[in-house]
Amino acid sequence: MTKNNEANEEEESAGVVLERIVMPLGMTKVPYGYPIMFGDFLGFAEWAIKTDKVLVDFEAATGVSLKSIIPKTGLDAMIDKATGNNHKATFALFLDWLAAEMWGEEA
Repeated sequence: MTKNNEANEEEESAGVVLERIVMPLGMTKVPYGYPIMFGDFLGFAEWAIKTDKVLVDFEAATGVSLKSIIPKTGLDAMIDKATGNNHKATFALFLDWLAAEMWGEEA
């Protein structure tokens, strides 16, 4: 196999991974270190969504409040599930903002 073919296969593999992981989350930005560090990015996102300062900064930058979509009780989660409200677009906006503003994007 030539080097060009190997490079094309690597590029194609990265594209498949991108479609399987990032696109279902609704993200449009590719976090720095993707795909190897994507697990780290998701861990960072889990920390960030629980951190008031990050949520305040996100709301100031986008005008969108994440506090309203984070279920406070089991009942809130059940209501969201029953109504089909999974907040995917809002969460994707948060992940894109987090990648661009706090984590860094892949060039």
